[in-house]
Amino acid sequence: MAAPVPSATAQSSIEQVIESAFDYLSTQINPDGGIRWFDDSSSPAATLRAVLAMAANNTTQDRLVSSNGLSPIDYLASEGIQWVNQEATENPGFNVARAGQLLTAIAAANADPHNFGDQETDLLFLVNQQYDPNTGIYGAATEDNVTDQIWAILGLAANNFAIPAEAAAWLANAQDDEGRWNDGYGSYLDTTPIAILALVATGYYDITSDPITAATTYIQDNQNDVGGWQTEWDTTTNASTTSAMLQAIAAVGDLPMSNTWQLEGGNPISALQALQQDSGLIGGDYGNAYSTADALLGLSGQPLYGLGDLVQASEAFDFLFTYEGSDGGWDSVGQTLDVILAIEAAGWQPETLRMETYSPLDYLNANLEAYLENSPDAIGKAILGVIALGEDPSDSTA
Repeated sequence: MAAPVPSATAQSSIEQVIESAFDYLSTQINPDGGIRWFDDSSSPAATLRAVLAMAANNTTQDRLVSSNGLSPIDYLASEGIQWVNQEATENPGFNVARAGQLLTAIAAANADPHNFGDQETDLLFLVNQQYDPNTGIYGAATEDNVTDQIWAILGLAANNFAIPAEAAAWLANAQDDEGRWNDGYGSYLDTTPIAILALVATGYYDITSDPITAATTYIQDNQNDVGGWQTEWDTTTNASTTSAMLQAIAAVGDLPMSNTWQLEGGNPISALQALQQDSGLIGGDYGNAYSTADALLGLSGQPLYGLGDLVQASEAFDFLFTYEGSDGGWDSVGQTLDVILAIEAAGWQPETLRMETYSPLDYLNANLEAYLENSPDAIGKAILGVIALGEDPSDSTA
């Protein structure tokens, strides 16, 4: 059964909530570009969520700018690596989970994960240094605390980095009999939807796989009466937990307003909307800028691992590759030339694309003559396409 599409009225209501939430966040940014959390100091954790929220809601990273002209990604460039290395704690050292979280923000802001921040750090390299190919484990992950595994996978996937099948399998096997994953503190409702995101991001598990099915059943069984989720520490819907659930719902291709998630008292979207205060803050018992940024991410309907240009471009090219015809082309000469030029612009070699026995060049050789009769524009476009294929447009055999 097809999931319903939100009505124009419902969509307008969501947009109003989002705008008001961003207005609130603009009051929570410090001169250094950081976002506050528990107190008036800037928090890397809250700040990176603001970066994700802006990207997920299709706003530029200057949607939030401080009195000094600095944005949240500027703050992370200055302070994020120290946070990853836990320099302000009693036990400093590289933290894989924090690195993965920061990597998701780097990707969302289209920054360089190989050369990030004032220290020009290659975070992708550092996270991969923490991978054990013999066990498939990142960092200090265990079945009782999968946090490092989840965030390493999400951080790498957000930057279009391939995840080893063994790492995905380890995470799937760490799921307990109730379909949950643990973060070491028994926060199953917070951890399970993020684990779903990580498994889906690897590309090895789809919505029909046993781990995803079991996890989805678990989160559905724990939905509260108004359509959201709350942990045992909450007295009402938790904005951050519900946001994570919304991302998991999006990752498995469902809609939060579908019959699956609609209860008599509401659905996940309405549950989040109900948490918004007059200031624009979104949150229940622990409402603040952190929960508001999380809510914005959930309301966007976009998983955090797919926000950057690199991943989105990769998905677009995967779609194009899938639809190459058996004759080596894409339905028409003009469209085939468009694809060839796009592939070449992305740094690939379009002549290497071959569907069965035919390549794009074979398709052009068979169909180009009639296309050239259309207009001078067609001739110019064909010249560019032939050059992109590594051929000489002046050669009549090309």
